[in-house]
Amino acid sequence: MAEIHQLDVKKNQVDPLKALRYYSGPPDKFWPLLVERLVGFFQAREGLLLVQDENKQWRRMSAYPPAGK
Repeated sequence: MAEIHQLDVKKNQVDPLKALRYYSGPPDKFWPLLVERLVGFFQAREGLLLVQDENKQWRRMSAYPPAGK
């Protein structure tokens, strides 16, 4: 049977994500912020958000850390 791992989620990890529910800034600033906070939440080294356009091509919407950093 596969081993199941449970995240030890703490309030200070969830609050930054919850705050995004009330984000009112421009969309181009939202996506990098979301990816950065998800990377922190999941304790990942990096994150990537891809979207598929109308031609079924994948394009990068946002990445963390940003390219060149």
